[in-house]
Amino acid sequence: MSNKSDFVLQSLQGVSIKKDVAFRRNELSFFLFQLFFSALLKIRPSFEGDFFKPIIAKEPALTRMMATKTDKKFTKSGIERLISFVWEINLSDWTPYDFSYLHETLVGYRTESQDEKLLLIRDRFLRKKGGVFFTPDSLVQLMLDTTLEPIASGKRRLHGASILDPACGAGVFLTGAFDRLRGKHNYTSRDAIQLLCGTDINYASVWISKFNLFALYLKNRPKAEENIALPYIDHHFAVGNSLIGTTAQQISGGVRTENIKAIGRDNKKITAELRKKNRSEREILSVDITRMTNNRLFVSRLFSALNAIPQQTTTDVQNALRLHYSIVSTRQYQELLWLYNLHTALFFWPKSADTLKEDAPDLDWHSVKSNFVTHELFCQYAKKPFKMPEVVAKLVHNISKKYAFIHWELAFPRNIAM
Repeated sequence: MSNKSDFVLQSLQGVSIKKDVAFRRNELSFFLFQLFFSALLKIRPSFEGDFFKPIIAKEPALTRMMATKTDKKFTKSGIERLISFVWEINLSDWTPYDFSYLHETLVGYRTESQDEKLLLIRDRFLRKKGGVFFTPDSLVQLMLDTTLEPIASGKRRLHGASILDPACGAGVFLTGAFDRLRGKHNYTSRDAIQLLCGTDINYASVWISKFNLFALYLKNRPKAEENIALPYIDHHFAVGNSLIGTTAQQISGGVRTENIKAIGRDNKKITAELRKKNRSEREILSVDITRMTNNRLFVSRLFSALNAIPQQTTTDVQNALRLHYSIVSTRQYQELLWLYNLHTALFFWPKSADTLKEDAPDLDWHSVKSNFVTHELFCQYAKKPFKMPEVVAKLVHNISKKYAFIHWELAFPRNIAM
C-alpha cells in the first residue's frame, strides 16, 4: 500500500498551479479522490463550466460529493496532467485499504507553492493533530467476527438492523462489513451498502468513507445493474463527535442538578447558586414532552418515506436527495434539533466571563448571566423551542458547533426506535 501512496505523492509533486495559490486542509485530497471517482465511473471531467458536471448528470447521488472549486487552483496543463495520471492507474488493483492509506498519508503533508508548482511537504504532527490513524485489516476482521457475525449468521439475517461505525475514519470497517455481507452472507451489493452507517468528527474522513463504499460498490455490482443509479446514502453518515449528544429519554428528565458543574475557570459560587435554584424548580415542575413526541413521530414518518424510495433511476435518487433536505429543513426537525442541542449545551454552559470568551466572545456576559437556563426555563423551551432569547440561541449554536454534537435519534432516525 505504501508503494501506491508514494507513487501518487511523487506524481502530485510539481503539478502546475496558478500564482499565489493556497490549499486548505484536505482540499487536495478531495480533488484527487474526485478524479478517482471520474475514472471509476469512466467519465472524463469537463474542462468547460462545471468541472464534474458529466458525473453529476449521470450519478445524482454524487452531487454534493463532487462539488469543488479546487480545479480553479490548477492551470489547464496541471489539470490535464492529473487527469491523465489518474486515468492511467489500474484501479482494478486498488482496494479500499489502498485508498484509505493514501488519504491518511496525504493528511500528513502540507501544501505549498513555489514558482507556480505544487509542493508537498511532510509534517509529522499533522496526522496526530487531526487524530487520523490507520486501522490494520487484522483488527477490522477481528471486530467483524465479534460484532457482525453473531447477528448476520442468524436465520433472520439483519432484518431492521444496521451496521454503524461511530468513528469510521476512512471507512475500513464499513468496507470490511460490505465485503463480509456480500461474500459470506450472500447479500447483494445494493442491500449491503444500504445497511452501513458511519460518523466521524473529521468531515474529510466521512467523505472518504462514502468514496470507499461507492468505489467498492462499483467494482462489485453485476452487469445487470450497470444502468441503475448509485444509491443515495448521505443520510447514512453524520459529521460530529459521537460521544456528545442526548436522547429523548434524557430530555424528558429536564435539567438534572448533578449536571450543573463548574468546569475550568467557571465561577464556583455562581454554579452553587444555579444548582440550588435548579433543585427547587425540579420539585414542582416536569417537562411536557408532547410537542417533542409529535415532532419525532412526524420526522420518523418522513424518513420512512425516504427509505421507501426505490432508488433505481437517477430521478429516484434526485427525489431521495430532495426529500432528505426537505426533512431536515422542516419546522419539526429544526425544533427537535434546537431542543436536543440546548439540552446538551447545558453541560458546557459558561458560568463566568472568562469561560464565555472561549465559547462566544461576542456575547455580553451580563446578558448570558441573566438568561441562565435552569429546569424551569428548559420546561418552557420544551413547549416552544423557538421562543428562547437570541443570546441563548446564539450560545447554544456556538457550543454545539464547538463540540460537534451528534444526537443519534436525529442523525439516524431510521435506525433508532422512535
